[in-house]
Amino acid sequence: GERAVRAHRTVSCTPNCFVDFDNGRVWLVALAAIAAGAELYFDYGVTQIDFPFRFYCLCGTSRCRGAIGNYDEIPPETLTVYRAQRVVPGHIEALLD
Repeated sequence: GERAVRAHRTVSCTPNCFVDFDNGRVWLVALAAIAAGAELYFDYGVTQIDFPFRFYCLCGTSRCRGAIGNYDEIPPETLTVYRAQRVVPGHIEALLD
């Protein structure tokens, strides 16, 4: 249920899921198979424009961004991957076009 999802989601610059907005509903969509009970990781930066706070990623990869802020702070090569995966919400793309 909803409570279980809240307890197992973490901000990360190496996400295994993304947020999809559909007619007033918010969905977490897997980018690949996720094992039962595994933590859900998504990049809050994809959904934020002019957000005054930072989240801190602890993924530990060599490409970790550390602080996760707004959409315009995501590296271009990462945005290219995100766009190919359809991770960037339409309302965010529309605001930036």
